Parts: sequence; C-alpha cells; structure tokens
Amino acid sequence: MSSSVGFSFTIGLIVALALNTKIRFVSFFRAITLLPWAMPIVVSAFIWRWILDSEAGILNDLLLRLGVIRRPIVWLGSDPWAMISVIASDIWIRTPLMVIVLLATLQTIPEEYLEAAMIDGANAWQRFRHIMVPFMLPSAFFLLLISSIFAFRTFALGFLLTGGGPGHDTYLLVIHMYDTTYKFFEIGRGAALSMAMFFAIVLITIFWTLIFRSTLRER
Repeated sequence: MSSSVGFSFTIGLIVALALNTKIRFVSFFRAITLLPWAMPIVVSAFIWRWILDSEAGILNDLLLRLGVIRRPIVWLGSDPWAMISVIASDIWIRTPLMVIVLLATLQTIPEEYLEAAMIDGANAWQRFRHIMVPFMLPSAFFLLLISSIFAFRTFALGFLLTGGGPGHDTYLLVIHMYDTTYKFFEIGRGAALSMAMFFAIVLITIFWTLIFRSTLRER
C-alpha cells in the first residue's frame, strides 16, 4: 500500500493547485473533494465493491460499452487487478486529506510574493518551484509521514474489499496480524508482528525526518 502514498500526494497536489485558482464554482468543487475523506471507510469499501463488481459493476459496464474490454474483468478476484483495485480505492480515500492540507498551505502564501515574481518575469513553473514549494515543504513532510504510517495500518479497506485474496495477493501485513492473533490464536507471533510493524514505522519516521532536514539545509 506504500505505492498509494506517492500517487495520492501527487494527485492531491495537482487538485490543490487547481482549486487554488479563481475558477467558477470553486467552492462546490472543494466541497466535493472532501466527500471520500468524510465517508466512513466501510461505506467507501462497499461503494468500491459495487463499482468493481465483475457482473453488475459500473466500471466493467462502462469499459464494455466503450469497447475497451471484450469481457468483464474480475477486479477483486484476479491477479494483478485485485491489488491495483485496493491501491486505487486507497488513493481515492487518502487524496482528500492531501488536498485539504496543501490547499490550506497554498492559501497562506502572500499574494505580494507571487505578484512580485510575475513582475520580475517569473513563469508559472518558476513561481511554483521558488515560492510555493518552500512554503509547502513542512506540510508535504507531514502528509508523507502520516500517510506512510497509515499505509502500514490499512486494514479495513483491504479486508472488506478482498479479504486478502485472491490467494495472498492482497494479504496486507495488518490482515496477517489479525489472522495470526484472532483467527489462529497465535498470540505470541501476533505480538511479534506488531512489534515488527512498530519498528518499521519508527524507521519510516526517521527516514522522512532526515529527508526533510536535508532538504531544508539545501535551501
């Protein structure tokens, strides 16, 4: 699930930049963006199960009508589509938080900085790189750190969508911990797995902290 962190951050950044402009109905689009994050994860999982259903799902129906596929795809029961489906649904749930934080950060940037850069002839990329990025660095660090930790703790989504299947294709670490502890009653092994996950989270925290400090020193 760690692959969803980068995708959700990138999509969140693009959406935040789009919503930071003065377009029509921007307030409506901002509200719509929050919906996946505001929904209970159980509701989101059942929505995705309906979308990805191999027989009655709207995704297969749409792709068949467009001629993209010739027969329905078993999204949640075949390799590699099961893991891709879980990652896609995780991105859908995770992205709104990225948008909220990054958009709030973008709106704290003084307009005078951007206007002065435009007067000096800076193009959009230069304004983004030299003005927006430095302002967003602390928020980006926070989001990447929190999302990386949450990626290790993702349980409900994978469990409700695929139950870890087919086979062990989507058998996430937390699902393995759950089965070991509560299904097979191997308490000691389950505790060992939880400690391993704890130390992995500590290492991730140290990694992102070092990256953040190194980036600040370079600037």
